[in-house]
Amino acid sequence: MVIRIILPYPDKKLSPNSRGHFYKNAAAKATARQSAYYLCINYKNTFNATNRLFLDIKVYKKEKSHYDLDNTLASCKALFDGVFDALGVNDNQVDKITIARAGVDKIKPRIELEIGVING
Repeated sequence: MVIRIILPYPDKKLSPNSRGHFYKNAAAKATARQSAYYLCINYKNTFNATNRLFLDIKVYKKEKSHYDLDNTLASCKALFDGVFDALGVNDNQVDKITIARAGVDKIKPRIELEIGVING
């Protein structure tokens, strides 16, 4: 079983390289977590506590620029926490993560996330 979720591209305040004020960063994290939660609430109980999961992440940026995928992954932490809150599972069930640059979308920059059960 695999589900596909489209999340907004994370706010630059969520970057591990951000030097913003704690309160502004905390507000951005809370907003990201809550928005991801509401985008995924329909998938509640899709997975259970015994499932081992994989994440396949595709990144669509607003402009063509150089960026580190590891920083992008770290910027998505609050989003992913909201997703796993909505699914009702713990993110420590994830055994495999793949992330790739998927292109540029000036109108709708986003993170396309597929979550599935690892067979075996």
